[in-house]
Amino acid sequence: MKPRIIALTNCFVPGFLGGGPVRSLHALATVLWEEFDFRVVTADRDIGGSHPYAGIKLEQWTDVGVCQVQYLPPPPRHWVALWRILNKEPWDVLYINDFFSLSWGILPLILNRASLSPRRSILVAPRGQFAPGALGNKTYKKSGYLALAKRLGLFSGLTWHATNETEAAEIRNIAGQEANIVTASNVPNIDLGIRKPAELRYERDGSLRLVFVSRIASKKNLAYAMRVLTRVRAPVTFDIYGPIEDEKYWRNITSIVDRLPRNIQVAYKGVLSFREAHSIYHAYDCLFLPTLGENFGHVIYESLCAGCPVIISDRTPWRNLESEGCGWDIPLEDEVGFVQAVHQLHSMSYDDRLKMRRRAHDHAASYVANSNVVHLNKRMFQEVSGKLEHAGRGSGL
Repeated sequence: MKPRIIALTNCFVPGFLGGGPVRSLHALATVLWEEFDFRVVTADRDIGGSHPYAGIKLEQWTDVGVCQVQYLPPPPRHWVALWRILNKEPWDVLYINDFFSLSWGILPLILNRASLSPRRSILVAPRGQFAPGALGNKTYKKSGYLALAKRLGLFSGLTWHATNETEAAEIRNIAGQEANIVTASNVPNIDLGIRKPAELRYERDGSLRLVFVSRIASKKNLAYAMRVLTRVRAPVTFDIYGPIEDEKYWRNITSIVDRLPRNIQVAYKGVLSFREAHSIYHAYDCLFLPTLGENFGHVIYESLCAGCPVIISDRTPWRNLESEGCGWDIPLEDEVGFVQAVHQLHSMSYDDRLKMRRRAHDHAASYVANSNVVHLNKRMFQEVSGKLEHAGRGSGL
């Protein structure tokens, strides 16, 4: 019988406002289904939604592609249903994907510690939540929970999923130097990296077309991007796609827009589904995302797959992009460097931009071809479920 993994997450398909974690879990289910019974427990509506998804069945397993999903209603009914799943359903690994969420992270850990749910293997994926940029948001609330978690011993017996060595160090800073950590990068949409865009040519006008595709929240650093544009002298069209998570932050963005020079044109284009997001990159010269930190960066990968170069911060796994000829990864301390990258891209000839677009796709395809990411994720779950013999725990495999 296949080991059963129950993944807890606040958002899953058909929802998409959860961003990268939704992509990661869907990709995991796609590559793990042959070896594991991968199941997802999630909310019955998208993040911030007031109504459930149309046509779903609540509190029962439903086939969704290659995995089964159980959609839960809001609390308090949610908590009763979650307790039932943890106590009545057979499972080998509980995979927590939102550490700071009461319903999807805190409560399951408390139930486990109090032995109100079976004490079996628990794998926690912080998904960038322990990065300094992420901890800086709602600092007091998060610090209070971390202190309480340590006092209650909630970290005891956990295995942590780090997507790279940087995140592993961040986990140790929170959970202690002896934390049991397994390192395996997020699984991207493999099909995008293999499939070459049918046409990489594009129509060029006088403006440089930049695009931002992400949640509008402080971590994604859209305000920084706007400040960079105040210093750009080339004509730029900057389109913004993504859900507005923080209204106060968005008001700050709009105040910066009002002060932009005439050569910068900004437009908010609303929210995109995953499928729509991949299809729009061909219309832009570059993805502009000076993020405070990403443990993978699915939108970066998807942009490169579509042949769209990127200008990003150096706080993601996507590094040395300029030497690869497909973009720039620049320290956030170097605001002038971002301005120069925009000017450099604008000054490129049509042929040079076309070469860069081809290198962007080839770089993403190379990641898929040369990465052992699928193998590492399979071994991670084999180890945590106890189905991998002689594997050193915490070794990174």
